[in-house]
Amino acid sequence: MKAGTEKQDGSKVLEKLKFLMEKEFLYRNSNLDLPLLSNKLDVSKEKASRLINHHFGKSFTTYLNDYRLKEVLRLLQIGDSKSLTITGIATKAGFTSKSTFYRHFKYRMNSSPSTFLKTK
Repeated sequence: MKAGTEKQDGSKVLEKLKFLMEKEFLYRNSNLDLPLLSNKLDVSKEKASRLINHHFGKSFTTYLNDYRLKEVLRLLQIGDSKSLTITGIATKAGFTSKSTFYRHFKYRMNSSPSTFLKTK
């Protein structure tokens, strides 16, 4: 537990989390994990995990991969798919594993990336 900072109000931590993800694009960091995120939020790993789980109803990993998937979809929409492969776009969004990307894409989009691109 970090002295003095652990008592931070949950809403302030959530505001900081939103800023880090939406303004600093922290999710693009392929090395981002719960310890790194909790350090940036200045709270324990346990508190960061609890806040994400409670507020968003998902695990840290799912939360992170949802941000990355949203970025992939944005890049596809603006036409990055013409200059990069789908795996290249996924890497640019922060995914480190092709299998994780494909699994998460299919889970959220009910389609493989290639089928999605054909219907887009």
